[in-house]
Parts: sequence; C-alpha cells; structure tokens
Amino acid sequence: MNDEALQVIYKSVVLQKLLYASSAWWGFTSAADRHRIEAFIRRGVRSGFYSADSPTELNLSVTVMTIFFKTL
Repeated sequence: MNDEALQVIYKSVVLQKLLYASSAWWGFTSAADRHRIEAFIRRGVRSGFYSADSPTELNLSVTVMTIFFKTL
C-alpha cells in the first residue's frame, strides 16, 4: 500500500477507535493518560501512518466534542 492509503486507514480505524465517545470519558483522564495518547499518536507519525501536520489528539477531541454538542 502507498503512504496515503495507510494514513487514511490509520485515521479511519485507529484514531476513530481511540477517540470513540471521547466526549464522555475525556474529563476523567489524567495528564498521564493524555500524555500516553499523545505518545501513541507520535509513534504513528514516526511510523508514517499519520501526517506530522495533522491535528493532535487534543485538537481532535475538542473538535469531536464541539461537533457533538452543536448537534444537541
């Protein structure tokens, strides 16, 4: 597979699993938990599965929560 296809799969499968229902559990995470999530995403960047200029996990979570609460 080419790099672009791997990045699409990583975003659509791995990150979606990671961020599933993040609006419900995000408030219960500690700084250490958030650091481990960020480290996981950095490993994806080093492996070439995620683009370095793509949003971080914190930005993704805030975006997901914003969209969720706007639809209510």
